[in-house]
Amino acid sequence: MDIVSDLPFTLKLIQKYPVETIQEARVFCKEEQDIWKNNIITLSVEENEEMDLYFNADDPEARLYMETLSMIPADDLYIKKDRHGRIFRAVSPEHFALYRSGRGYDALRVDTFRIAVLCQNEWYYGTLQILPKPIAIEEWQMMRDDIEHEIRDLSQEIVRHSIGIGNNHENIPPKVIHNFLVMRKYSNKVMMALTDISSNPRSEIITVYENVSRNEGENYSFDAETVRRFAVRSGSEPTYKIPVKTVNYDIQENRILKRILLDYEKKLEQFIKLIDEMDVASQSKISWKNNLEEFKGRAVRLHKMTAILKSQKWYALIQDLRDPYIPHGLILDSRYSLLYQMHLDLKRDDIDLGLNTEFSYTWKSSSYMYEIWCYLKICRIFMSEYIFVPDGENDTVDDRTLFPLLDVGKTIHFKKSDLRLEVIYDMCLPLKQEDTSLKQPLYMARHHSDYRNHNRPDLVVHIYDTQEQWYLGSIIIECKYRKLNSFWTENSSRSSRGQLEAYYNNARSRILYGGIGELFNIRPVTKVIVLTPDDFGDGQEQTDFGVLVKSFKASDDDKMVNELKTVLLSEIARMRDRYELAKRLRKSL
Repeated sequence: MDIVSDLPFTLKLIQKYPVETIQEARVFCKEEQDIWKNNIITLSVEENEEMDLYFNADDPEARLYMETLSMIPADDLYIKKDRHGRIFRAVSPEHFALYRSGRGYDALRVDTFRIAVLCQNEWYYGTLQILPKPIAIEEWQMMRDDIEHEIRDLSQEIVRHSIGIGNNHENIPPKVIHNFLVMRKYSNKVMMALTDISSNPRSEIITVYENVSRNEGENYSFDAETVRRFAVRSGSEPTYKIPVKTVNYDIQENRILKRILLDYEKKLEQFIKLIDEMDVASQSKISWKNNLEEFKGRAVRLHKMTAILKSQKWYALIQDLRDPYIPHGLILDSRYSLLYQMHLDLKRDDIDLGLNTEFSYTWKSSSYMYEIWCYLKICRIFMSEYIFVPDGENDTVDDRTLFPLLDVGKTIHFKKSDLRLEVIYDMCLPLKQEDTSLKQPLYMARHHSDYRNHNRPDLVVHIYDTQEQWYLGSIIIECKYRKLNSFWTENSSRSSRGQLEAYYNNARSRILYGGIGELFNIRPVTKVIVLTPDDFGDGQEQTDFGVLVKSFKASDDDKMVNELKTVLLSEIARMRDRYELAKRLRKSL
């Protein structure tokens, strides 16, 4: 590895808050692969910190290339593009802002970015490392990995329940569920593709040679092969070998199609058999927009369509697949490429949950990742104690399987005996009593002043009694990816104490305990839980406003998860005690 420290240019990272600090980039490599192989860190800074860069050299043509330069406002005159369209910054005697909070700049995500400098016709490579702020990089990476793991696991559990195989068929292998999801996802398009291929398969025109008598030769056209053979045999044969154009269906595209159909049929049969074995009780619990019988009917129609296609005369001419290569024509033909893509999805080991690129966590801010991580962990806590209940409408969109937890305002339902829970993500609570109902029981009393109305908590947990159809109250959860003193100190400009107190103090409900809560001015929000990765935050409390701070971050054990679980379950138990008191009050009225 060739490390270069005697550099013909100057690159500095400058931070001015809380005190001015300057890092000078001194470690570079001549080969790009060396910076990754040897984990070279040239510059390092924590996320969300305002920073400047200074880049200058005696060479007026020197260039600084960084991925992060695309985030700088376009009015920077030193930001240019080379002939390949790559963004670089020219040398300058002044430093420039790489990130400013709230001024049109995008915060740099936690990652390691490549630095490339072209100076005096030589390339120099280094890195800029963005570190997580309130937690260690190892904890941040654990959180990121945990999110992906939880999404996969929770998604499979939710899908199991959504399609009616959650409780009575827990022994069904995940691969079977995966196959079903993929086939359902492609079913409509596959039906059209199979119908079209059945009557109009791919083929090629080839030339074959047939022997005809010389007497009939004048009725046919000759080609070079006919003439060559006639000349070689000196006209000794009584026949001509004449060319005949014919349609050939035994091509690689159709051989691959044959292999795909054989595998597809087996999976369809497996699914149909599975549905037939499922008991009526299981099916009757499904409130999904498409019930299992509809899925079965679709699978039966697809199975019949494959049988029709296989009965065509041209299909009988197709040999088994021998060579594994993929012809260009298969990719270009939308019908065949669709079937091939489905085949690849079926071969995958994991379930493709159709997550939108919006949820590609590698480019999301750490605060957003922390919020999602907390949400998934809380859903996992409730799934360990309660039964997930599909909401009947939004667990799927068209034929694309989704993990629905991450939609803004999405409600996830749980139940256990006579209790029902609703966990709502990123919900905007109404500010008027008239906008509430049993489905939307909570609102925030509105301030008639310039004071901010806090009505968008990260998570809301509503608790209901299913026998009385009563709303029992709510727990509000805030996810603060910050150090304790940045949101808990009362006099701090970034303090969130007012927000947290408002969630408890301003929450109202006209239907709490069937209206008894409003009559006796009982607060619907019993607890405001604040989650933070800061270890010093654990146990901080403001009892007058029901606010409790819990340290919560990714770790090698479940200690923090279990502690939060205890808090949540004990708060729900306390709500039930209040409910029993409310019932006695109702009888006395």
